[in-house]
Amino acid sequence: MEIWHYKNPFTRYTQKYLKNMGEFGLKYETLFESTVRTESATVERMLLEQYEAIHGVLPAGNKVRF
Repeated sequence: MEIWHYKNPFTRYTQKYLKNMGEFGLKYETLFESTVRTESATVERMLLEQYEAIHGVLPAGNKVRF
């Protein structure tokens, strides 16, 4: 999970990079859109906390705790 601050998020990472991340690879999916950075950061943190509570680890691609 990552807050994307780019006009075109599909150019942020190559498909090869996404495919090789984690056990099954990663895919880009828009979960939330906002023009307010703090709003986006709050949603991102909530989603990461929820994922970690369920799985006991952060999702692939998230090495740094929120």
